[in-house]
Amino acid sequence: MLRNQLLLAYRILRKNFFYSFINIMGLAVGMAAVFVIGSYIQFERGYDQGAPAQAFRVLEVNLASGEKDAGLVPIYGPALQQNIPGVLATLRLFSQGGTVQIPNELQPQAFTENSYLYVDDTFFSFFPWKMRTGRTPLPDPYSVALSTKQAQKYFGDEDALGKSLVIRDMFGIQEYTVTAVYELPENTQLPYPMVLTNTRLFHEDNAGNYIEGWGAFTTYAALAEDVIPSALEEASSGLINTYLGEDAGLALALQPIEQVYLSGDPAMMQHGNYGNPGLIQLLGWIGLVILALAWINYVNL
Repeated sequence: MLRNQLLLAYRILRKNFFYSFINIMGLAVGMAAVFVIGSYIQFERGYDQGAPAQAFRVLEVNLASGEKDAGLVPIYGPALQQNIPGVLATLRLFSQGGTVQIPNELQPQAFTENSYLYVDDTFFSFFPWKMRTGRTPLPDPYSVALSTKQAQKYFGDEDALGKSLVIRDMFGIQEYTVTAVYELPENTQLPYPMVLTNTRLFHEDNAGNYIEGWGAFTTYAALAEDVIPSALEEASSGLINTYLGEDAGLALALQPIEQVYLSGDPAMMQHGNYGNPGLIQLLGWIGLVILALAWINYVNL
């Protein structure tokens, strides 16, 4: 029976070849377009999906205006973990640029880098990128992890693990040891080729920079499985009163890491990339319209 149906379909195709060709091609092109759009939407929605389930970006909320800010003073990180039960770990990020020198007895090399990240040593527990080399990414106070591309740039085909970098920026000059090489994901909100421990930022030598008052740190918090985010948000009022004063007029809000990229507000992206949620929604509707038109065309012809 199936053979007869196939023969019948073949005869119809031969008899009406031109119209059949237009019919099939229209459906195929429509489905291909929908597939491309769907793949793009899936990619955009997949940013940092490997983050822990209970990992959040911490936002500061102005109670008077309702405005939110992703740039926090650095005290929030340790204060959250020390004062609020259920906060397992915190992470602070600070972006900086400077000069990276590769010590070499014959001919030292220097590179100008526009952007790298100073981080707490918990960084790779919040962003579990695949390690090419190095099991413990940031084990020491002056450790640095490089992307595979950055390691190639600095050291060529040599093994970067254990190599030294001398970094000069607004915080002074410091030698770092490469302790890991990671594969930088294409869909991450933090496409930084170099990640360094932030020990030197809070060293007494930098006290004159008044870094404790800089509202320029992106902060994350990892909560225990049984902790409800709203409970932490409510508990944060006491924390703010303690550290910033009762008249600060501020509160804290939590945003899941996987939602940060498509948060829709460039001003909220203190560090890294951001996407366009409106574009994603528009493309979704366009895909549905294309699929509907392709199907209608196929049925009518």
